[in-house]
Amino acid sequence: MAGTAIGVNAQSQDRENPTPLAANTVKGNGIGKKVEYYYSFTAGPGEVLVTVDLKAKAGSTNADVEIFDQDSKIFYVYPNATTTAEHTVKHFTLSSKQPLILRLSFDSSAGEYSIKLSGAVEFAAPAVEPAASEPAATAETSTVARRFGLHRSRQVVVRISALFALDSFAGGFVLQTLIAYWFHVRFGANEASIAEGPP
Repeated sequence: MAGTAIGVNAQSQDRENPTPLAANTVKGNGIGKKVEYYYSFTAGPGEVLVTVDLKAKAGSTNADVEIFDQDSKIFYVYPNATTTAEHTVKHFTLSSKQPLILRLSFDSSAGEYSIKLSGAVEFAAPAVEPAASEPAATAETSTVARRFGLHRSRQVVVRISALFALDSFAGGFVLQTLIAYWFHVRFGANEASIAEGPP
């Protein structure tokens, strides 16, 4: 387990391409606007401790600290802080070893923050600058990113989209039928003259 911290420059804002955590602590300062960061790491089996230290630049601030497995959110803590640092320690238990995604979200008032993971966690090897011929993304990062897309629900989404398309298409016929019926009842127009349209 690494004991160093990840700096501000190594943070991904793309959920589909999270930054692999190479250390147990993420530290930084708010940037004056709402921002989200995503990290990947492996944890379990066993207990994982999440320690959050948060401080506002001025007034008060809040943050979202969420952890997702390949299916859903499995842990969250939403700390609030003023210009006095807020310290929170929470834990959760995993029954098996699995890849996870850490999502951090800070509002515009966020000041200094530190999120530390300990317990049954594993981190990626420290990043080494790739040679010009090596691809920048690793296979592990791509695998984790794919797990958080539509892979499991793609078929359901496609079916529902097709149903909505059919409903939209048929809805046009229903409206035209009701208008034609209204012309027939109101003005006695026959179906042939309605279907032909204006001369």
